[in-house]
Amino acid sequence: RQRLAAEVRRRAVAERERAARAANEAELIREQEAARSAEVAREAEARAAERVRARRAEAEAERARAQAAELEEAIYRMDPEEAAARQEEARAAQAAAAARLRRRR
Repeated sequence: RQRLAAEVRRRAVAERERAARAANEAELIREQEAARSAEVAREAEARAAERVRARRAEAEAERARAQAAELEEAIYRMDPEEAAARQEEARAAQAAAAARLRRRR
């Protein structure tokens, strides 16, 4: 009877240890899955931010093109000296916008 009770206790201890190991493994798996999910979310957020930056750069380039077109139009109505100065300003603004757009890409 004592041997039987000792065997039952030994099996119960072994079963509790096995259950604890299984619970620890399950927790580890949950933590790894949560870390993977967080990484996927961070990557998606980074891609979204990059798309926003690209849209802003495109909008800035479009504004620079529109401004350059307005300046070109105004140049035709100015005296030659002022026209040359404004034309140079327009070229510089367009070159700066193009450089910013290239850096962002």
